[in-house]
Amino acid sequence: MKCRIKGHHRIENRQVYIVPVSQLPVLDEQDLWAGLTTVVMLVRSIQHWNQTTHEVQFYITSHEA
Repeated sequence: MKCRIKGHHRIENRQVYIVPVSQLPVLDEQDLWAGLTTVVMLVRSIQHWNQTTHEVQFYITSHEA
C-alpha cells in the first residue's frame, strides 16, 4: 500500500509491507512472542523544505495479514 500526504511545508510518502510470519525465516526468540502472525514494515520518505529524510519502522502483530 502506498500513500502521499502533503501539508505543513512537507511531503510524506509512505509504503506499507505486510508479511505473514509463515513466509519469513524464523525470527530471533520468536517463541517468546505468543500468537505472532504478521510483521509490518513502514517505509517513510519525508521532504521538508530542502531536506529529505528516510525512516523504516517495523511492527509485529497477532492480527492476520
